[in-house]
Amino acid sequence: KHVLDIAKQNGWPIKERDIPLEDLALYHGAFLTSTSIKILPIKKIDSFEYKEISNSLKNLLVMFDTYINALDKSRGKQ
Repeated sequence: KHVLDIAKQNGWPIKERDIPLEDLALYHGAFLTSTSIKILPIKKIDSFEYKEISNSLKNLLVMFDTYINALDKSRGKQ
């Protein structure tokens, strides 16, 4: 949820829906998220492979890391 909120706050249009495998090439990338791994880019889904991490996904990684670091700092963690 936090990742989607951060993306929305930074002007990303968000639509949650199922994506057919044949449509994967229409997207810049894919990722998994969790508390422990933060954001993990996905390289391959079935036979479709993302050759590199897109700049937009790299930016989201940085934005989320910044958010987590600020949250940790506000909680007294460093």
